[in-house]
Amino acid sequence: MPDPRAHNIVHPLPNIFLSALLAVICGANDWPEVVLWGRAKQKWRATFLDLTKGIPSRDTFRRGIAN
Repeated sequence: MPDPRAHNIVHPLPNIFLSALLAVICGANDWPEVVLWGRAKQKWRATFLDLTKGIPSRDTFRRGIAN
């Protein structure tokens, strides 16, 4: 899937999608809960995602999914 973002890409789009999907499956209902879940599961997620730039903010999740 092509990434529609044109500039300032810090977090890869597949990481945003997969993180949001996993958080929602685990019960997250909004972007702040997605971020909280991401922080709680950061060590586990780092085994299969590139998290060198940390956890995306709620606004990054919102913008990434909106595209």
